[in-house]
Amino acid sequence: MIILDSSFLVALFHEGDALHEQALEDAKQFESRKERFIISDHVLGETATVLLYNADLARSKAFVEYALDNYDLFLPQRDDLSRILDIFLGQKKEISVVDASVIFLARNLHGTLACYDKNLLKQVESK
Repeated sequence: MIILDSSFLVALFHEGDALHEQALEDAKQFESRKERFIISDHVLGETATVLLYNADLARSKAFVEYALDNYDLFLPQRDDLSRILDIFLGQKKEISVVDASVIFLARNLHGTLACYDKNLLKQVESK
């Protein structure tokens, strides 16, 4: 199972991103593993927004359509959201609620994290 973060997805879907070529290579490796791709609703929204602002509306819409067709969407239930917010409220670093949702998924699903955010990767590895 591959858990997707917006840092990876923005790089993958935005040709102007400095990590675009790396994201293309990583995506090929992930796809060859034939595993499920998981995206939280938080990451879906954040990625679409960043693509809208840094690329354009067409790229943002194309991403959303692709994500809905190809990734398993994680929609947190009340207990999940409570645990995500516990991660956010209990933090000692500056992480967003979106990052907290990624940390929650990575810790609970024990999948591979597709992410270029070093701070987020450290947070996942810390527990």
